[in-house]
Amino acid sequence: MEKEILYFLETKLSKKRYVHTINVAKMAETIAKKNNIDIAKCRMASLLHDVLKEENKDILLHYIDLSDIMYKNNFLKITHIWHGFAASEFIQTEFGIIDLDVINAVKYHTTARENMSDIEKVVFVSDLISLDRNYEEVDLLREAVMNDFEEGFKQALKYNLIYLIKSNKVIYQQSLDAYNWYAK
Repeated sequence: MEKEILYFLETKLSKKRYVHTINVAKMAETIAKKNNIDIAKCRMASLLHDVLKEENKDILLHYIDLSDIMYKNNFLKITHIWHGFAASEFIQTEFGIIDLDVINAVKYHTTARENMSDIEKVVFVSDLISLDRNYEEVDLLREAVMNDFEEGFKQALKYNLIYLIKSNKVIYQQSLDAYNWYAK
């Protein structure tokens, strides 16, 4: 199935998005191996995390409508998170993926949520710190994740919220709930 997914990604995504996806998968494998987390599931979810990132809003809303997402907490105003929720339904429909670890890792890779599985955390963090990322704090986050995965994950959650605030973006309530859950 991985060859089919890689072919799909290579033909559907822009070169930049494809390179990002491969880098996220490599980072996820590294983190998973270091922390004894299921490497195959982390790789699969990482490869699929942005499968619909470049699709138009109509396609995203089509798959979101098929899912269990409820239009609450300003969801419709936060278009930058739609692709994860839509992709979680897409991968079930189009690729027959039924593994909840993979589905949830794809679904929550931009928003996070309370009580995430290790696989979900790996994909969330890998997306933020993949080798193609070059923002000011990325090296500090990479180091934190490699030194202590749980602590690095918490720092990544915090960074994500600070980034959204600095960018004047609406924050999805689930992201705030995730931060509060892990800040306890």
